[in-house]
Amino acid sequence: MIAQLKTTLLHFSFLTALGVVAACGSSECDDGTDNDQDGLIDSQDPACAAGNDDEADDPQIPACNDTVDNDGDGLADFPDDPGCVDAEDDDENDAPRSACNDGMDNDGDGLADFPDDPGCTSLLENSEADTCGEEDGVCPACANGLDDDSDGAVDFPDDSGCASASDEDEIDIPPSACGSQVRVLPLNVNEIASGVTAGLNFPSELNGPCGDGGTGSEIAYFFELEEPAAVVVSTNFPETEADTFVYLRSNCREQADASWCNDDVGTSASEFSISRLEPGGYFVIVDSHAGTQPLPFNLEVRVFTAEGDACDVNDPANSRCVDGFVCRLETAASTTTTCQLPTCMDGLDFDGDGLNDFPEDPGCESRTDSTEED
Repeated sequence: MIAQLKTTLLHFSFLTALGVVAACGSSECDDGTDNDQDGLIDSQDPACAAGNDDEADDPQIPACNDTVDNDGDGLADFPDDPGCVDAEDDDENDAPRSACNDGMDNDGDGLADFPDDPGCTSLLENSEADTCGEEDGVCPACANGLDDDSDGAVDFPDDSGCASASDEDEIDIPPSACGSQVRVLPLNVNEIASGVTAGLNFPSELNGPCGDGGTGSEIAYFFELEEPAAVVVSTNFPETEADTFVYLRSNCREQADASWCNDDVGTSASEFSISRLEPGGYFVIVDSHAGTQPLPFNLEVRVFTAEGDACDVNDPANSRCVDGFVCRLETAASTTTTCQLPTCMDGLDFDGDGLNDFPEDPGCESRTDSTEED
């Protein structure tokens, strides 16, 4: 009897080793064995956790949720891999990258991608081409090697006014440049901007140097000049309902000359001209009298040839002197015509007779006369 029992036990051990017993009354998920040799046993194996009896029957895990860098780009799974739409996505392969986001110097200028290449205005742009370095080529202000805003810093990334190498200006306007409650908006010269006075929600923070100063709220507009120019600042439009008070400053919080300011032209609009402004950035402040209701206005900064700069009397396109100035020779010995005050009000003895201007010079019939010849 004992010998028969030993024989039975040996036979059972042999069947167990062959996996026969497990197949008859057990499963791979409770046999203590790593049957699929994945380093996980029984309940720790994904197949067993999913309710399967075979450890090799692991459920399929999407490529974007399997902790593996399937496309070899150094990033694994959603949301880190840009090729993954979501965690259920089964493909980590990224969409083709644009020229401004592929890590390559596509135009051979030594710079690659946005924001470093001046030809790239965004990561999505598919060309790095630019004209920097070419003969007569124009390079953006933030990649031209110049300190365009004279702040001691040059180009991207050193100049804080440069968002990228393709940025067209180095000017950095702090949000509070004109005061904590004063909005600052960009303005293109020779284009009309429409605005609305702020009303009581925005108290007055600035005052101009002419009229009663303007005690209502302000809106500031910023523009730049790349070369000297004469300018006319105006809200004198039919659309202007607000009682405006307008002044101009190079530093928004510093009081400027009273000639850079106007209260009324007509009933409520404002307008003034400046014969010469040097290159740089300027703030136009549209102030309002103590109005409580928001009212609309139009604003324009018109640009003309600066006083003293060359003009051509035979070419109207190149003789745009501001009102009150004419394109003429400054003196009888001059060889180039420039924008000047009329001869009979410029303080000079143009005809050399020892007498200047109207009414002293007999050749002047009025202040706007263009000759002193008797």
